[in-house]
Amino acid sequence: MARNKSADLAVLKRREFVSELYLRRYTLRQIVDALKTTGVRNLKTGAAFGLTTIHRDLEAVRKDWEDRASAYIDQRKAEMLAQLDEVKKKAWQSSDLPTVLRSIAQETDIVGAKAPLRTELTGSGGGPVRTEEVRDFSALTPREKMDLADLLRKAGAGHE
Repeated sequence: MARNKSADLAVLKRREFVSELYLRRYTLRQIVDALKTTGVRNLKTGAAFGLTTIHRDLEAVRKDWEDRASAYIDQRKAEMLAQLDEVKKKAWQSSDLPTVLRSIAQETDIVGAKAPLRTELTGSGGGPVRTEEVRDFSALTPREKMDLADLLRKAGAGHE
């Protein structure tokens, strides 16, 4: 039993180290090399850890990050909704209808209860969007303008 606990602790420590290095932008190979350099080894075999183990460690670390982020977001949403409930209660008590309506709108945004919006880009009168190509040569030096004119002439486009 004690052996399992020490193995579990070793895995947690290794994953903490892996996550620190990953967040410092180390590649998986660099992490493997860093573990070898620091002497972190498999408790059962004494061998250095390979790419597969470190990849699995990183997957577990990412899953943990996602779980914690999701829990944090849920907690923040709950706090915001509780605050809005308090604002609405006070607004109702003071007959402040605009604040009540704004609170309801914010609550709707937080819980995602709005119907999806459909956005279409159209041109004037609902027609197609008109595009126009504009060439701005104002930033060119006089020498660059002369070079460009020569190139256009050589390309057969000098009559524009």
